[in-house]
Amino acid sequence: MAEPLPTVLLVDDEEHSLGAMRMALEDDFDCLTALDAAQAIRQMEDNFVQVVFCDQRMPGRSGVEFLTEVRERWPETVRIIITGYTETGDMIAAINEAGIYQFLTKPWHPDHLVMAAKNAADLFRLSRDHERMSLEMRYLSRSVETKLGEQRKALREGLGFENVLRAANSPMNAVIAQARQFASFDVPLMIVGEAGTGKTALARAIHYGSLRSDRPFHEINCVGVEDDILEIELFGARRGAVAGLQSNKPGLLQKADRGTLFINGIAELSPRMQLALLRVATEGRFRPLGSHEELRTDVRLVTGACRTCAPMWPRPGSAPISTMRWPVRPSRCRRCATAPAISPCSPRPFCSTPPRRMASRCTGCRRTRCAFSKPTTGPATCASWKTRSCGC
Repeated sequence: MAEPLPTVLLVDDEEHSLGAMRMALEDDFDCLTALDAAQAIRQMEDNFVQVVFCDQRMPGRSGVEFLTEVRERWPETVRIIITGYTETGDMIAAINEAGIYQFLTKPWHPDHLVMAAKNAADLFRLSRDHERMSLEMRYLSRSVETKLGEQRKALREGLGFENVLRAANSPMNAVIAQARQFASFDVPLMIVGEAGTGKTALARAIHYGSLRSDRPFHEINCVGVEDDILEIELFGARRGAVAGLQSNKPGLLQKADRGTLFINGIAELSPRMQLALLRVATEGRFRPLGSHEELRTDVRLVTGACRTCAPMWPRPGSAPISTMRWPVRPSRCRRCATAPAISPCSPRPFCSTPPRRMASRCTGCRRTRCAFSKPTTGPATCASWKTRSCGC
């Protein structure tokens, strides 16, 4: 089915001028005619008019006055004035008040008239398409935001705490409860547990349970990685700083900006790398390899270790940076079973699921193996055990 022709309204007080314009446009347009402004208003009310050609000087209301009313009532209609006079005042009024699209002077050429009518009809069509697409974009943007929110919710549910495998009476239940509490606080965390106990899954669940869940989550394992490679991966490198590097390489601290970065094996880092990460945790600043400028990052650091960060330095009185000044304190008591332990910034180390009694001396004083009975659910320190306090 062919599309209907655009409707054009021709307004002129001279009938022979209306006939000439109608003859020039009737092949490409559906033409309506009116001899004065009142008749033209009735035509506008009864028909869907895209383009109006109006004479300037008519008895009664002038062309500018008529087109001004058309602009107020039908603003999408394209307005064109045809006049044989070029008075400056009329032209200014037509532009400012009527908002006309084009001036045509008499005598006009038929080809010029047809070209002006086609351009005006195209402008009307494009304006309508723009309005329609704007409405569609508003609806689609709301739909996309809704779908994105649903996908994020499904992602949080799929990678959240419910996804951490554990039994009904597992010691991990207390750890999960503690992790839920710490996830809502934007502070660095340290997860201590044996290898294979799910520290990465727990760190990811903490990320998706926090306010940064819609931001990126990155992880890196530092065990067995040299400092040079680790520095490039964490802090990035500038072009030319490394042989064969043709462009700037962003580090994980840049990629995880406003998100979460999980660094596993923090206890195995060298003192230099621990100092660099300490500055990131306390000041949020770092310097890429080969750069003279410092960059800022708003990243939440979650670290993991297979053992507590006890003093390991040969010099007397020295200790790792993570033990001395790291913003989190690791648990110093071994967990029953293999569940990891979580610690925020706390003044005293604690264990999420400590034993009720101790069969042998505490690891804090004798460093001997502890035998545990059935764990409890509440936090407690070594001083609360049913034996003499060991002071750890």
